[in-house]
Amino acid sequence: MARPRLGLDEAEFAELARTCGAILHNGATVSIMREYATLRAANTESTRTLLRMAAVRATPLHLVSTLSVAPPLTLVPEVPEAFLPSHPGLRHGYQQSKWAAERLLEQAAERGMPVTVHRLGRILGPAATGYVNERDFLWSVLRAGIPAGIVPDLFEEETWTPVDHVAQALVHLCLRQRPPGATVFNHAATAPVRLSDVYDWLEEYGYELRRLPLARWRAELPPTSDAAQSMLAFFEAADTTAAVDASGPDLRLGHVRADNVVAGLHGSGITCPPADRDLVFRHLDHCVTTGALPAPAGKRGPLATPVK
Repeated sequence: MARPRLGLDEAEFAELARTCGAILHNGATVSIMREYATLRAANTESTRTLLRMAAVRATPLHLVSTLSVAPPLTLVPEVPEAFLPSHPGLRHGYQQSKWAAERLLEQAAERGMPVTVHRLGRILGPAATGYVNERDFLWSVLRAGIPAGIVPDLFEEETWTPVDHVAQALVHLCLRQRPPGATVFNHAATAPVRLSDVYDWLEEYGYELRRLPLARWRAELPPTSDAAQSMLAFFEAADTTAAVDASGPDLRLGHVRADNVVAGLHGSGITCPPADRDLVFRHLDHCVTTGALPAPAGKRGPLATPVK
């Protein structure tokens, strides 16, 4: 008996493989709490199935991956736009499942198949609207801590990219002629965002905050909101699974090369807005307007500069 393929029977699978001009694989289950075995089907085996489809006519396959597969700065000073060997920084199931998916594409590339990997950092809502994904880990932490006036030390810096820019960049790089020899694209062409700067902007916005080590933040966070209760439960479970160290996850990467992205977008008119004070203020305005965050004392209206 043939194994199910994308919910299609054999004839439907073959017809889709015959008529498909390109495949963009952006489906995944994202969780740093779950083990590899529970994420393998969604994140790794799905890639294997799509490679089988792509192999019928050598159809280009583009995999959306994550910068979290890269080794941390403590292991390497730079993240190349290239496939990565296994390393000790692959500590939780999500990283492992996405690295394994990349490994499948690496093997396909060695056989001459037209495959591409796009690694993303933290994806924000559209720059113009300030929309926030309230299930995002960092914004969940902020929604828990800001009302209590305390925020935790989590990481030093990371890559932030608005989702509308990512969508434009992916479509352009997938459908246009890419730089010769480019197979891996690290979507990190802008300066990384420092968490200390984010906290400075929160205070400038009007919130009075104390910055605490993660363990102390957890001890002092009152479970008075759904967001706070969810974060406390998350970190309690993380203690059990060792997904997050007591001092916070080691997320800082070395210099992330993005030469292929820069070259591929050159002349396209597609530019990434900076993840700066105004962008964070627009997200905070959205959170205050929707009630996801309380307004700072004395705040009378939106503080962000509108995007025209």
